[in-house]
Amino acid sequence: MGNSELLILKNASFEVGVSPNKGGVITHFFSALDDRKIHWFRPIDISELNEPIDALNSASFPLFPFSNRIANNLLTVGERNYTLSSNVVRWPQIIHGHSWLGKWDVTHNSDTKITIFFQFPNSSVDSCGWPYSYEAEQTFELNDEGLKIQLKLLNTSNMNMPAGMGIHPYFFVEPNMQVLFNTSGQWFADELNIPHTHTHREETESVIAFREGYLPIGLDHNFTGWDGEAYINWPSHGGSMKIKASEAFNNAVVYSPYNESYFCLEPVTHVTNAFNHIDLPKSLGGAQMLAPTESMQGDILFIPTFSE
Repeated sequence: MGNSELLILKNASFEVGVSPNKGGVITHFFSALDDRKIHWFRPIDISELNEPIDALNSASFPLFPFSNRIANNLLTVGERNYTLSSNVVRWPQIIHGHSWLGKWDVTHNSDTKITIFFQFPNSSVDSCGWPYSYEAEQTFELNDEGLKIQLKLLNTSNMNMPAGMGIHPYFFVEPNMQVLFNTSGQWFADELNIPHTHTHREETESVIAFREGYLPIGLDHNFTGWDGEAYINWPSHGGSMKIKASEAFNNAVVYSPYNESYFCLEPVTHVTNAFNHIDLPKSLGGAQMLAPTESMQGDILFIPTFSE
């Protein structure tokens, strides 16, 4: 069905915008409430998505075929070493895969559902040395509860492929907000945000803070053993967001930079650089290997509510 700049899904309660041509990003997701728009993600106007890197300013963007960085741009799978290259000028290491910088095709567009498709290799992006072919798919559905996003990744190469996926939504930060979720541990990282080999810790200050509903500022960390649920509350408008992710997404990356109006809570299938530690157990954020023609998939639900 080709490409499109902006596709809109809406019902009586919600509206979401998706831009296949601009990295398969979400441009907005809001509730219409008494002539007000309550934005659940940080919105962007489609006119502001001029360059591929502008996906970083979107409401949310996809992560395929991996989340975050691969250390030193070197991928080691078994006895094979693959030299990769950076896909973003400002960062020395390849980050978040290819699909967020490329063009997606529309395969379904109806009043209730949008499905978009990204095939790699893809003429809209640099391969950066990635040796595997794959297909990625995002399906967006609105219902009376909120937004459902289904992610799917298929290995189309003739080799076993280390595989991962996730999404990177941006939420507004405000005083006295609540960010509540439960994990079992946290990875600490070096100056390039690569987790150290022996720096996974349980019951850290941040793990406890999130369990009690507080958002620490200054994080860019992987949290393991996530139970797939999170709760965010914004006192300014009385709205709350429940996030429910399927079992595939048992890790969360939290990015909460200083002096910014947003933070990110990213449901992902593995921790940063897990591909170079393929024997890492799932409980510590290990990645999955997909055989040729094998796929992985999972759902993430965003369910807004308002206090009475």
